[in-house]
Amino acid sequence: MDGKVAPVLIDLTVYMLNIGRHLIKDDGLN
Repeated sequence: MDGKVAPVLIDLTVYMLNIGRHLIKDDGLN
């Protein structure tokens, strides 16, 4: 299971980071 879960968690983390970056840019905080 770990072999399949790890890549998914990494993909989710990158996905969330990308969304966070877009939200911050759209809000003009940075």
